[in-house]
Amino acid sequence: MNRFCGLFLILVLFVCFAGQGALSQTRQEGIVVQIDTTYYTVRGGSVENLRSQVKTLGPQKGGKRYDAGTEYQIRWRYRSVTANGICRFDSAVVLLNVKFIYPRWEIPPSASERLVQTWKRYYTNLLRHEDGHLDLALTGSRELLQAIKEILPEITCRSIEAKADSFAEAIVASVQKKQVEYDRITDHGATQGVRLDP
Repeated sequence: MNRFCGLFLILVLFVCFAGQGALSQTRQEGIVVQIDTTYYTVRGGSVENLRSQVKTLGPQKGGKRYDAGTEYQIRWRYRSVTANGICRFDSAVVLLNVKFIYPRWEIPPSASERLVQTWKRYYTNLLRHEDGHLDLALTGSRELLQAIKEILPEITCRSIEAKADSFAEAIVASVQKKQVEYDRITDHGATQGVRLDP
C-alpha cells in the first residue's frame, strides 16, 4: 500500500520578509530537502535608515515585525507491503520544504565602508541564526525517518502505518518546541549578533 502523510502544521519562525528568490533541492538518503530563498529590499545610507526599513518592511507575526524568517513543512511518505501474512515498510522518505526570507540591501554609492562592514556582520549573523532553524528541522527529519525504519512488521498494515504517523507527529511537535526554545535562548538571534548597531 502506498500512502502519503504530512504534517498538518506549517511552522513559521521569525527573527528580531518580497523579491526574487532562489530554489534548491538536495537529497540525502531517505530525505529530500527543498529550499526556497526570497528577499525584501531595504534602502538607506545609515544604520538608522536600515534599521527603520527592516522594522517597516520585515515580516509580521503576532503584530510584530522581524528581520528575517524561516518557514518549513515536514512531510513523510512510506510504502507498506504484505507477504506471508505480515506487513512491513518497504520504503520511506521524509520531505522537508524550507523557505527563507531575508532583507537585501541596495547599497547606495555614498555608503561608507564602515556601514558596509556593519551590514556584512549583521547579515552573516542573521544567516547563522536562520541556519540554526534549518539544522533543527533537519535533525527532526532524520529522527522521523529512523523512527519509521525501526517499526517492526505486524499482521496488519494499518497498525504499522498508524504507528508511523503517531511517531512522526510526536517528533514534529518536538521539533516545534525546540524551535521556539531556540528563539527564546537566542532572543531571536540578538545574542548571536543579529543587531544593526552603529
